[in-house]
Amino acid sequence: SIEFIDLDHPQIFAYTRTLDDDEVLLFVHNFYKKEVEYKLPAVGKLILSNYKDTKLEKEMRMKPFESIVMKLA
Repeated sequence: SIEFIDLDHPQIFAYTRTLDDDEVLLFVHNFYKKEVEYKLPAVGKLILSNYKDTKLEKEMRMKPFESIVMKLA
């Protein structure tokens, strides 16, 4: 299943995806060319990022066009 998060945020597209085995992934995307401050709903293990120096923090400064995927459960 998919659950969208912060649909009213002007720069961030975020959602969780729950897989059959109860694995929960969080996807967060900044689709704009400006940095943006974003408070993550949860912090897990980083699975994928399009920047090498991504550090997960509850309050992130996401770089232009940055996308991250993390495992929550």
